[in-house]
Amino acid sequence: MQKNHSARSQKRSALRSAWVLLAASAAISGAGFASAQAFAPHAYIGGAYGVTKAQGDFNGQVTNAALQGLTGGNTLSNIKSDRSDNGGKFFAGYQFHRNLGVELSYVDFGRFNGGYQFSGPNSFTRQYVANWRADGVALDLVAAIEVMPKLSLTGRVGMMRSSLKYSHDTVPSGLDSFSAPTDHQTRPHFGLGVSYDITPAIGAQLGWERTSGVGRNFSFTSADPDRSNGKLNYDLVSLGLTYRFR
Repeated sequence: MQKNHSARSQKRSALRSAWVLLAASAAISGAGFASAQAFAPHAYIGGAYGVTKAQGDFNGQVTNAALQGLTGGNTLSNIKSDRSDNGGKFFAGYQFHRNLGVELSYVDFGRFNGGYQFSGPNSFTRQYVANWRADGVALDLVAAIEVMPKLSLTGRVGMMRSSLKYSHDTVPSGLDSFSAPTDHQTRPHFGLGVSYDITPAIGAQLGWERTSGVGRNFSFTSADPDRSNGKLNYDLVSLGLTYRFR
């Protein structure tokens, strides 16, 4: 319970920071109308690459699912998961004001894996290996505040159309394989970062972003068990480049 409260607090804090940055940008937009006359709206494209992390208690979800859904002496044990990988993004946007823009991005959070051992009556055991991949397309409102020449703080708030692809197999392979239908959801997407203008047309940025609540709690007994393969938050910390058309 304490871990869940801490996770919710961190999520609220990150969302609050992003909204504060957006609000501050809006205030600056109104106060700085005269100086904004020199700003030229422009489109931009870019890409970034970095480290991803699937945040959440996947092992606990599997354990709870086994306690609630397995009967007749069937149990799960040796539950484990590896929830870090490399990922990246491609994006295109339009900055319509000095401090505000809109951005469309494709984000690949990478591939993750886990496993558990199923035990049944008469000393029956079977080892399972799970694999899943998360990605999606996001539309964000992006704010930027220049804190010194060429250096800006950035924040984003939007929504992502996420995709979760899950499958599992046995060790050895082929005894009981399963591929779940791709699970599509619309989930909150937000983040913070810093950017630096290398030239008027080229910029570099370091950013963190999260898509929260992707997937559905692991379950053997839900109304749609084929899609109930774990609910997690997906983070990307990345370094990237932007090219501005102006």
